[in-house]
Parts: sequence; structure tokens; C-alpha cells
Amino acid sequence: MLKTVICDLFGIKYPIIQGGMAYLGTAELVSAVSNAGGLGIIGAGNSEPDWVREQIRLTRQLTDKPFGVNIMLLSPFTEQVVDVVLEEKVAVVTTGAGNPGCRRFETCTAYTQSHSPLPTFSSGSTFGSRVSRRSDERKITC
Repeated sequence: MLKTVICDLFGIKYPIIQGGMAYLGTAELVSAVSNAGGLGIIGAGNSEPDWVREQIRLTRQLTDKPFGVNIMLLSPFTEQVVDVVLEEKVAVVTTGAGNPGCRRFETCTAYTQSHSPLPTFSSGSTFGSRVSRRSDERKITC
């Protein structure tokens, strides 16, 4: 079995992180990936906040393992989805399709970093990745 720093950071068995996959990253797939030892990710895409909340709650019913939500930053519902993620205390957040430097997302990142034992994972347009080895910083940027 391959064990990496990713496994340790996310509390997963295998170093597998499911992509957000809008419209496919639903509670059923996310919980299956998490239950199998990877990190499942709900794909918020352009979905309305109520759908995202429903998927988070359903995922929690289907697994007790870590999972996250991918927020598509070009969505018309980005701010509302960030609110849902904060309200539901989602431990892992990934982003795509936009600039994660927006003020509201920075609030989300700060919250997840201070209230979650798991790191925040951001994907963007930069090349390479950085996994912080500092104990006081739990953020991965790709």
C-alpha cells in the first residue's frame, strides 16, 4: 500500500483525491470514494446552494470519512455556496474555474483552516504544487 503525506494530511487510506466533476460529483460517488479510502469531492459546479447543502448532508449520511466540496468560482452561486460550505462546516474545499483570491473565498479559507483538522486544497492556474510542512498551516495549493 502506498502511504504519502497526502494520506496523513487528509486522514485517508490511499493518496487519491477525486476531482470535483460538476454534475457527476454527487453524494453517491463522493461517499463511495471516501468509503474506499480516497478523498471524495462534491462538485458544486453551477448548482444552486440548496442542492449543494443537500449533497453535503446526504454524503454525511453515507460516510463518516473525510470529503470535500469543489467550488466553481465562475458560478453565479459562488458566494452562496461558500456560505453553505461555512454553515455546514465542510472540512476540505477545492476550487476551480476562477480566482480563489476573492474576499469571500478568503473568509472561507481562513475559516476552514482555523476550524478543521484537515487542510484546504485549492486548485488554480498556477503550475506545480506546494504542500506546507509547517504545523500551523494546513493549505495545499496546486
